[in-house]
Amino acid sequence: MFRGIIILLCLCGGLLAQTNIAVIDFTGKNVSAEEASALTDRLRIELFKTKKFTVIERERMDTILKEQGFQLSDCTDDACIVEMGQLVGVEQIVAGSVSRVGRVYSIAARIIGVEKGDLVNIATFDHEGEIGDLLKFGMQNIALQLAGLTPPPTTTPPPQPQLPPKVASKNLRLGLLFGYGASRVWGDDISKKLALHPANSGGIIALFRLQKQLFLRTEMLLTRKGWTENYTGLTGDDVEHTIDLDYLQIPFLVQFNLPVASGTEMFFLGGATAGFLTRAKESFKVNGKTYGPTMDIKKEIRAGESGMLFGCGLEFKKRLILEMRVDMSITPNDGTVSDPSQAPDRKNSFAAFMLGICF
Repeated sequence: MFRGIIILLCLCGGLLAQTNIAVIDFTGKNVSAEEASALTDRLRIELFKTKKFTVIERERMDTILKEQGFQLSDCTDDACIVEMGQLVGVEQIVAGSVSRVGRVYSIAARIIGVEKGDLVNIATFDHEGEIGDLLKFGMQNIALQLAGLTPPPTTTPPPQPQLPPKVASKNLRLGLLFGYGASRVWGDDISKKLALHPANSGGIIALFRLQKQLFLRTEMLLTRKGWTENYTGLTGDDVEHTIDLDYLQIPFLVQFNLPVASGTEMFFLGGATAGFLTRAKESFKVNGKTYGPTMDIKKEIRAGESGMLFGCGLEFKKRLILEMRVDMSITPNDGTVSDPSQAPDRKNSFAAFMLGICF
């Protein structure tokens, strides 16, 4: 029984030792009024958690001041703040400010005694970073200082993961490129008139920015080339002789862009290409009907070729590419002789409209 009385007296003594206090909204300097008000609300909570103060609720304080006709917005000096404390019936009142200079946020707070209007305690806190960090640990630090307690050491928030620089991402664009056109062979040793041979191309594209409007462009394409020869056979039949050649083609190009409208650029490109033969087939049609099997003639075609490529087109918002290009081989495609200089002058050519999409 005696022990219970002692505990009850200690609890009562602890409650009596708490100071009645009110907190008015901090002023914001380069900080919005809403943010300053939110930080003030957090300070009320943190002051209560110190168990050193009995904090009057904001709603109750506003009600009392409204009943007394007190204009809170006109209260800026300490004398007015003391008068406010007297009206709401507290022993002390807390006022302060939250300011921002660059990325540095600073809190300045003070406790004013209502009876004498004297300065009881002050607290400051500076932080470089985000204003949200003041909610996490800044107002707690202020509350502990005002309560005469030692604040815990402030830990610097862990560094945020660094995303790849936007500039770097703009310097490289990857995408897909597709084209449809026609091909045939050209050279001094082409004796017959050849028809255009339908051809297509598709693969991947990479654009590396060298300067503001200058790009290095590389591609890896599967390209079908070849030619079609029409003639009349010995028996008077119409013969269509077709050669289909598939290449893995790797162009190395330079592209120059010129702005022509908002989000639209015209470009010109040119450079060298290297091709590697992957398939070679020969077929015949007689009077419009397939004649005989399709034959593999890969041994009769040179395994590699080199050439020059030129083109122009339009880019839309760095994503969509519309282009016209011409690819002219400079090496003969005949593979029946070991010395390229002795091969017939018969070289591949390819012209196409291309559609590209960059990501």
